[in-house]
Amino acid sequence: MEYKKYFRKTSLKQEGMGKQFLNEIALKKPKNFLEIGVFHGVTARNVCELLYSIHGNDFKYVGLDLFGENNEC
Repeated sequence: MEYKKYFRKTSLKQEGMGKQFLNEIALKKPKNFLEIGVFHGVTARNVCELLYSIHGNDFKYVGLDLFGENNEC
């Protein structure tokens, strides 16, 4: 599984780290995924694309970001 950068900043900059990260997710095949610190959403998109390829629409992704907008009451 190749980690795509989508022309945005990502924290997984070291060679092969993104690929290793996605391979671990593919191995575990979680149906629920929580990401804390979404930043530009590059990891979110990679994770969601991978989980969609494994589970179709039968997975849940939750991304939390300290600086993002929160519309919950």
